[in-house]
Amino acid sequence: NLLWYTTATGGTGTATPPTINTNTTGTISEWVSQTVGGCPSDRAQLDITIIPAPLAPTVSDITVCQNSGTNTLTAGGTSLLWYNSAPGGTGNPNAPVIITATPGVLNYWVTQSNGTCESPRAQIKVTINPTPTISPVNPLTLCEGVCTPISLVVSSGSTVVWTPTT
Repeated sequence: NLLWYTTATGGTGTATPPTINTNTTGTISEWVSQTVGGCPSDRAQLDITIIPAPLAPTVSDITVCQNSGTNTLTAGGTSLLWYNSAPGGTGNPNAPVIITATPGVLNYWVTQSNGTCESPRAQIKVTINPTPTISPVNPLTLCEGVCTPISLVVSSGSTVVWTPTT
């Protein structure tokens, strides 16, 4: 038997709780009374304070080479929480440690908090580039005084021309 009001006195109450617009910061006051046995109570004031949400933390995508060791992700912000998915999941205050053994792309998300509200998630893309391979190089034997260009083909299919000097 609650009645909601937009003023401390007067006006007509409604049994429907108010809808609070959280798109504007500031304090909104609502009043509520309770009726028991046909007798209404005094109105109790409920102050709702809407504070600004923090901005998403500052992040940068990173690119590393395969087998280059471990890398701990970083972001600019305070009270960071790290996620493995864009929506849902539980945030972890410890930044992920990237192990570079496997090439590919990894995605992480991070938020920051102002103690009450959590920011939107910022995405960090981690690209682990594969270690390039090179074709085996056979020993070369050259004749003294002969300056013949030598072509080497590397694994990427490109040819390197090397010209020894005499």
